[in-house]
Amino acid sequence: MKAGKPTVGRIIFNTYRLTDDKVLTNRLFASITATALHEILHVLGFDRSLYGSYLDSTTGLPYSYSIVTPVVLNSNRTGGANFLLKTPAVAAWALDYYGCVNVTGMPLEN
Repeated sequence: MKAGKPTVGRIIFNTYRLTDDKVLTNRLFASITATALHEILHVLGFDRSLYGSYLDSTTGLPYSYSIVTPVVLNSNRTGGANFLLKTPAVAAWALDYYGCVNVTGMPLEN
């Protein structure tokens, strides 16, 4: 993929299979919603393979450094490594939202 070129995503939901032989419970609905949001985030560009093509707004070029940093967020958290997305824009947004000067990025789901 060339820097600056659009990426297109598509999500197809098999609505027949969502509740084919099941009752739509709160738990099933929550699971379907979580999966849909997860996939939508991939379409919006939050995908490990695309981070290298993110553009620095000050230069218009891809970042010259890795914008994903492994961190320990919580020693009790399971599911593998934890990562922060760290760009100047993300850090500025997090600082504005949380009001904490120590925020350097936002956690990514693994």
